[in-house]
Amino acid sequence: MHDIKNQMIKMDASAAMLTELAGMDITEYRSRRTHLGLNKATQGRPASLTSDESIILSQVWSKYRDESDDLIRYFRVGVDTGLPLNKVWAFMQLEQ
Repeated sequence: MHDIKNQMIKMDASAAMLTELAGMDITEYRSRRTHLGLNKATQGRPASLTSDESIILSQVWSKYRDESDDLIRYFRVGVDTGLPLNKVWAFMQLEQ
């Protein structure tokens, strides 16, 4: 699970996302970003998805509907779509 969290950080998962899905606090998030050699996380909302991206995301999200672990579901959706996880998270928060 440790490796998946690091991969998700590399895929632009936000601190809020990992707090909710994995119970990661901001100190751990920042420490992992530093350890991974990533710049300080950007502030603010990510750019919105294009209509094509939202269609692809919806299709891939449905593909993993049977995944009971939301952390794994978001990870797989990010891998399959290639979309930054902060954009995926923001979009799915609006959809639910």
